[in-house]
Amino acid sequence: MPYITPDDIHNIDNFDTLLDFLREKLGWHIPEDIELEDIAFPWSPEDLDLDELTEELIVDCQQLPPFPTDQLEFEFSESTQPWGIFFLQFDSESVYRTALRRVLRGLVERRDRDASLPAWRHDHLLFICTTTDFQRFAFAHFAATTEDWRRAVLSIFSWEQGDTHIRTLCEYNLPALAFPSDGFSNDREWLQEWQKAFDVEAVTDKFFADYQRVFAQVEAAVEGIPEGETETRRLYTQRLFNRLMFLRFIEKKGWLTYNGDRNYLRALFDATEASGTDENFLND
Repeated sequence: MPYITPDDIHNIDNFDTLLDFLREKLGWHIPEDIELEDIAFPWSPEDLDLDELTEELIVDCQQLPPFPTDQLEFEFSESTQPWGIFFLQFDSESVYRTALRRVLRGLVERRDRDASLPAWRHDHLLFICTTTDFQRFAFAHFAATTEDWRRAVLSIFSWEQGDTHIRTLCEYNLPALAFPSDGFSNDREWLQEWQKAFDVEAVTDKFFADYQRVFAQVEAAVEGIPEGETETRRLYTQRLFNRLMFLRFIEKKGWLTYNGDRNYLRALFDATEASGTDENFLND
């Protein structure tokens, strides 16, 4: 899997840098020094059969052509790939799930749909979404848990400019969307590998494994409690973790800052360390 850093994410601030990231970090077959409009196929609100509200929210929809075998060529042809990859631009502060479902409706097989337009299974679509000011980015996918696209579960991972809480993005979500230099052996493998980027269960399992490991380390490091009082030590550690997780939750909401720094816990810890006093960080 590719190595992705927070700086790689923070450097994405428009379509050009987004394409650079997809090409250089994920290995997508996108030519250099080219704009999205030069290679993508536009879908109009009429093509997607959008309602008035969704048309106001989504101001642009572009489809990335199938990856070519030769990166010097990049155009629509009779060759196909399992994924339909779409760039959506939202004229709003957020990416709306209801709008994504409306776009989905325009891309799957339906009786009253224009038969001349290509169609996909709901779980073969990848949406890359931005806001018009490029302050928010989101990758979205409808899961294959049901054959009925109307009931498909929508999974999204996203970030905002300046967001510091993107470890899972860097280590799990985005690397799973890499395209190997030698490609995939077949369409099924490609579908399965990219769908892992949206596997909430895998992310949850990793979180609890990490939580258990760190909890054990902290529990063993607690001082001031007699060695034999195992239950007291465990309850103290649990109370500490509960408080930290609550602070982490409201920190991520942007409700806590330290001297203007939204990364509250880290900023507070660094300030305590830099003070050179014997003050306990936990007491603050």
